[in-house]
Amino acid sequence: MGITTYSTKPYTDQRRGTSGLRKRVEVLLQGNYLKNFVQSVFENQRVLIGATVVLYDGAPLADDGQVLWQLAAAEHVTFFGASAKFFDTCRSRGVQPGESWDLSALRTVAATGSPLSPADFDYIHQDVSPVAHIASISGGTDICGCFALGDPTRPV
Repeated sequence: MGITTYSTKPYTDQRRGTSGLRKRVEVLLQGNYLKNFVQSVFENQRVLIGATVVLYDGAPLADDGQVLWQLAAAEHVTFFGASAKFFDTCRSRGVQPGESWDLSALRTVAATGSPLSPADFDYIHQDVSPVAHIASISGGTDICGCFALGDPTRPV
């Protein structure tokens, strides 16, 4: 698996807010927009100080659903987030990433985009990591939902 590192810089006109989205559309046409946008959001929100963000650009279910798990293992990812549909598809295909990859660094597994089904909570606990905190943080475009939901001190 190849890893590409980009030199990015945050947009100077980024404004704090819940979505982090800019009002000016022409910025979407600039090179490395996604990389610069992600850096801008995180730097302005001061959420990930000292952390490394690992992004995957491609089909998440490539290689029989193993590609994201392989990346998570290779990079010792501690917080893994994907769509609820990704977890559901992995479960229905019988993907067992906890047996195939060393995911011992995982501390939190988060699902977004739609609520995580009870069967998928069980799947993550049994086939991904029995010790990782599972958080269904579906919040649509409201990024605050990503950081306010998933309280590890409360029952599911």
